[in-house]
Amino acid sequence: MAVDVEQAAWEARWKAVRPQASYQPTWGLEQAWKANADTWGYPLEDGQVTVTVSGEDFQARTFSLIGIVIWHPAQGALVIGWP
Repeated sequence: MAVDVEQAAWEARWKAVRPQASYQPTWGLEQAWKANADTWGYPLEDGQVTVTVSGEDFQARTFSLIGIVIWHPAQGALVIGWP
């Protein structure tokens, strides 16, 4: 079965710097990245990491141009930046 051309293009862009990076197009961080790709840059890890912010643990990714972005269950993607 062929892959949708839009999905193929976004996945290729996601993996341009990290070819092994997990790309889940329905996940919140990936959707937020698609809306902000030119501002955020590329993911710098192969998968999500768990980070602690203000005593709470969140799933996060680091992006080349803006730093860490966490996924807050109630608020969505929150840019933490370069601490």
